[in-house]
Amino acid sequence: MKIYFGQLYIQAGISFPFSSSFQRFLSEEVSKLVEMSPKFEQSYGIEYELMFRISAKKESLTNEICGPTIFKKEKDIEYTIFLPYKLIIKQSNPNKCALEFLFEGIYTVLDLYEINTLRLKIEQNNIINKIISSSNMFKDTSVY
Repeated sequence: MKIYFGQLYIQAGISFPFSSSFQRFLSEEVSKLVEMSPKFEQSYGIEYELMFRISAKKESLTNEICGPTIFKKEKDIEYTIFLPYKLIIKQSNPNKCALEFLFEGIYTVLDLYEINTLRLKIEQNNIINKIISSSNMFKDTSVY
């Protein structure tokens, strides 16, 4: 099953420094670890892909998930996961915390379609550690 990640921040000054390399890496890793479920296939067919848009809201205390938005022409099912920005940014390791919240949001959506998340949950910490330890997973914020 193909799963993709993108970022779209709608509030001024609210974003996380994840790069396009991060988006590609996470897309590849998650896609390898989950398989299409009969429920997803019955709902959309095997040609549809799942897209997660990462965003954040300053006032949120928990994840807020919006969707699905269905793009029939592109064969794309999209969900936006709004991460709780203020809560995350106060943590000692905000990037790691953001990723943990992101995975919670991913599981929430995958569970809606009865997609088995066991393999992903087993690998979650390894994926997060690879992201956190790789500088190319983050934008160079010194240029802003």
